Amino acid sequence: MELLSNFVCFHQYTWWKRTRICWFEKHFDYPVVYDDGLVSQRVTDFEGRKPLGILFRDFVFSLQGFEKQVKTEEAKDYCRSITFAGIGCEVPSWELLDAIKSEWKKVNSLLSLLGGKPFQNAWYLVLGYSQDDQYSCIHFLYPDRSVYYPELESKIWVRPVFHLSL
Repeated sequence: MELLSNFVCFHQYTWWKRTRICWFEKHFDYPVVYDDGLVSQRVTDFEGRKPLGILFRDFVFSLQGFEKQVKTEEAKDYCRSITFAGIGCEVPSWELLDAIKSEWKKVNSLLSLLGGKPFQNAWYLVLGYSQDDQYSCIHFLYPDRSVYYPELESKIWVRPVFHLSL
């Protein structure tokens, strides 16, 4: 210890020790939201707790339920009818699902690992791609920037999200 104190001060040593411990701990790819209010990426926090969803860019995707095939005009009403831990839900934005598109395999594997329902191989309804569009759709397996504009009577999958400002 004396040799170590000759080269680094105590503060630097404790910082290095703490970093080393956290670095070697197992982590999930994304933070997990639990029913007791904890939001954590640590795998050890999963033991004995019930996960509710995963956090991606300040939005919670629930593990179970809420995903439904609805008509475009009914999507907002459907999302408004759902609350999650006292938070109202909304139709996801195009930017949010486009960001998930590049990482959807990681997101799906984490949803499955936690006992949830992964995203399907289908078109998902999102808020408009541009400001002129009210709704558009995105598909995870299609090339980047593939946009589909649904007709009002067509049924499209919607996966509500919950904004969690931290």
